[in-house]
Amino acid sequence: MNFLDTLKNSQLVTEYKKNKRLQWMILGIAVIIVVSAIKRIADDLSEYKEEAKSQLELLSRLNQSAKENFDMQTFEDIAKQAEQKMLEFSSVASASVAEAQGLEDVDEKIGGLLKRKRLNLIGSDELRFGGRTFWSVRIEISGQLVESDFIQIASFFDNTQLTTRIASMQYSPKTSNSISLVVDLIFKRASDA
Repeated sequence: MNFLDTLKNSQLVTEYKKNKRLQWMILGIAVIIVVSAIKRIADDLSEYKEEAKSQLELLSRLNQSAKENFDMQTFEDIAKQAEQKMLEFSSVASASVAEAQGLEDVDEKIGGLLKRKRLNLIGSDELRFGGRTFWSVRIEISGQLVESDFIQIASFFDNTQLTTRIASMQYSPKTSNSISLVVDLIFKRASDA
């Protein structure tokens, strides 16, 4: 007897032939497996389709940019403007010096306007941009501020100040005059100056 004959006469095949419920259950399992396989193939195809679409969009943008002329004079003008703006950044030797300088700058600028002031160093992050290293120093400032001095404090963080910004602020005028600011200051590494 060969293997097929042995399998046909086995108890498993005999039970399968007799039991209709078992036949339907196996058919159901087979359908689930086939549907799952088809769904997986369809998902893979849609993923490949999206990837190909993004590649084609990138290729069309690259082709479009290749057709446009590059104005070197405009590029040089923008580079000069960027260099001029870089001069506005304070230079420091390390992240810890940036943190100390940030605390000193904040205390010097707005410390005299606050009563019961408290400065907390939250931390600093290293940033790399255009081959240069910068440090972003985050400081929390809290205290009491007279309403009339609010504009003066806000002027230290307006859009003319490239190296400082307010990350968050809470101010309760007329009740407790309490203010809480979280500010970010940017410093550049001295060796990149």
